[in-house]
Amino acid sequence: MCSLILSKKEEEILKGEKGEILQLAMKILISVGKIFNATKLVPIKSAHISGISIQNIGEPGLKFLEKVSKEKVLIQTTCNPGALDEKRWRKQNINEEYATQQLKIYSFLRKMGVSPSFTCTPYLIGNKPIPNEFNSWGESSAVIVANSFFNSYTNREPGPLTIASALIGKTPYYGLLIKENRIETINVKLILKKRKKMDLTNLSAIGYAIGECVGEGVPLINGIKIYSLEEYKSFGSALATSSNVSLFKFTRSNKKTKLEKIELDEKDIKNVFEKFHSSNEWDLGLIGCPHLSLKEIIGIYKLLKNKNNKIKRRIILYTSRKILDIANKLGYKKEIEEKGIEFFADTCMVVSPIEKMNFDILAVDSCKAAHYLSSRGFKVVLKNRKEILEG
Repeated sequence: MCSLILSKKEEEILKGEKGEILQLAMKILISVGKIFNATKLVPIKSAHISGISIQNIGEPGLKFLEKVSKEKVLIQTTCNPGALDEKRWRKQNINEEYATQQLKIYSFLRKMGVSPSFTCTPYLIGNKPIPNEFNSWGESSAVIVANSFFNSYTNREPGPLTIASALIGKTPYYGLLIKENRIETINVKLILKKRKKMDLTNLSAIGYAIGECVGEGVPLINGIKIYSLEEYKSFGSALATSSNVSLFKFTRSNKKTKLEKIELDEKDIKNVFEKFHSSNEWDLGLIGCPHLSLKEIIGIYKLLKNKNNKIKRRIILYTSRKILDIANKLGYKKEIEEKGIEFFADTCMVVSPIEKMNFDILAVDSCKAAHYLSSRGFKVVLKNRKEILEG
C-alpha cells in the first residue's frame, strides 16, 4: 500500500494507463518517497541528471537510459558531464568501442529532450534555479549551489530519480524541500588569519575541512563570508564532497545560540593541503572541477597574457560546451590555447578515463577533484590556479 497521497492522474500513471515508461518513473518516485516518508509528490521547475558517464553507470545504466528514452521530459532538464568530449575524444586517448558506448548515452538523453549541457554547472548555462521553487537535481556541487546561493529547493538526488522526476514533472516532498529542514543545525566558527583576498583553492580547502568535521546537516558558518557565484561554487563543491551537506549559511553575528558549536583554524586547512600532497612534482595540470565559468576563463587569460613562452607541462581546462563557445567567440579560447593549454567540454576529470592519458601525478586546484581522483588511485597534489598555470 502506497503511503503517499496520489492525485487521480498520478494513480492512472501508476496503473500503467499512460504507458510502461511513465509507470516505471512513477514507481521510482514512490519508492524513494516511501524511503524518506514523503506524503506527496510536488511539481518541480527543473531537473538536472547526474551519473551519465559510462565510466560510472556501465552497461546497466546504458540499458536503462535506452528504455526510458522512449518518453520525453516535461520540464527543463540538463545533465552532468559524461566520460568524453564529443568533438575531441580522440585527444583523450579513448578507443572507438568506449566512445561508442558514451555517445549512445548522449543520444538517448537528446532523444528524451534533455538539454545536451553535459556540465556540473547548469546554473551557468540557462538552468538557473528560482528562489523558493522546487527542483530535482543530482550532482552534489550543483545542489549545494542551488540551495545556498540561489535559495532554491532541491535534495541531492540519484540519477534515476532525477530522470523519473523529469518525465513526470514531480518529485517526492521530503528533506530540503521542506522549509523546516532548512534551518541551521550546527554552528561552525572559523578562526583564520585576516587575508585581503582568499583564492578559490583556499576556499575549497576550507569547505572541505568543514565538511569533514560536520558530516551532515545545515552548518551556520561564522568567520568567513563569500559573495560571488564562483566562490560559492568552489567552497560549496568541496563542502559537499567531504560530507552529506547540501545547504550552508553564513552569519557575521557572534550571538550565542543553542546549536552545537565546532571551531576550525589554520591547522585544519593546512591538513587538507597535506592530505592532497603526493609529491612536489606533477606532470598534468587539471583545472575546472566544477566546470569553469566564463569569468574564470577570462581570469585565466589575464594570468597568462603577459607570459611570453608556452606552458611546459600539459594543462587541461574543463568547461561546458556553451561557455566554451562564448569564450571562443570572444577570443579567449584562442589566446589561452596559444600558450599551449587545452580545453575539454562535455566531460570532466572526475568521470573520464584520465588513466588513458598516461600521466603519473596530477595537479588540481579543487578539493573535489583531489578527493575523487585520489580515491581512484591517482597521485594528486592540490595547488592554487596560479601555481598550476605557471607550469
